[in-house]
Amino acid sequence: MPTSNTKVKPTIAALIVTYNAEKFIKGCLDSVAGWVDEIVIVDMFSQDATLEIAGKYTKKIFLEKEECHEKRTNIGIEKVDSDWILKVLATERITFELKEEILSCISDKDKQDIVAYHVPRRSYCTCEFIQERPGPIYLFKKKAGKYDCIRMHSQIEINGKVGRLVNFNIHWANFSFEQGINKLNRYTSVEAERAFLGNPDAFWWKRPVNKVTPFNIIYRTMAGFYMFYFQAGFYRYGLHGFIESILMAFYFFAEMAKLWEFQYKEKHNIKAGLLPLDKNNV
Repeated sequence: MPTSNTKVKPTIAALIVTYNAEKFIKGCLDSVAGWVDEIVIVDMFSQDATLEIAGKYTKKIFLEKEECHEKRTNIGIEKVDSDWILKVLATERITFELKEEILSCISDKDKQDIVAYHVPRRSYCTCEFIQERPGPIYLFKKKAGKYDCIRMHSQIEINGKVGRLVNFNIHWANFSFEQGINKLNRYTSVEAERAFLGNPDAFWWKRPVNKVTPFNIIYRTMAGFYMFYFQAGFYRYGLHGFIESILMAFYFFAEMAKLWEFQYKEKHNIKAGLLPLDKNNV
């Protein structure tokens, strides 16, 4: 039995939210198996071999129909028993150097005031890696916070001091420009619909949107390019970084354009699935 003088090692869980991730999940699980105390998976009823593969690594697999990634992450947080949580995407890999840094930080008595950490990423985009620093807050104490679920890709809301890790994880983001555009199309459609249904904070950039105007479209599109090319440092990657920044600028444009489409069709009573000249649409 531990005494009052016994140093208790903090425990850590890997939390992975999945859906049809059979191509990536084994590599992800291999990178955390053996050094985390538990692996918790929240899956949205995958139709491929994701669950079969995951079952070889953990019994803590929970099936949820909830489509919002952030809400499923919050569900996973509640299922974790460990002191710390390392959120890992199925498309990510934890390197040896990052693992050693994580274990050192959560055990360091001089860092006990820190309740969460940014985790830098080396994301593979189209044809090469791009570094993301400081990266998302993916390492945090279980009771340190929750996701707000207001927008896609939202950061966890942390109550306490947040630190920054040095070593990168590996993130397989997009293997082609086409794949990146397809993701952009899916994500912006969800965000535009949420904004249309009354959530002005649904878009990636936190500034709320209530009305679509030419100024708002131009301003947000240019801001998207500035945020990635200059603030995120994509300029360091030459033409590749420029292209990826243009793609992200288009992301911001697509959000606004799709919101305008929703508003216009409602105003003019244009019903989905009907041609504009059909009798039910005139």
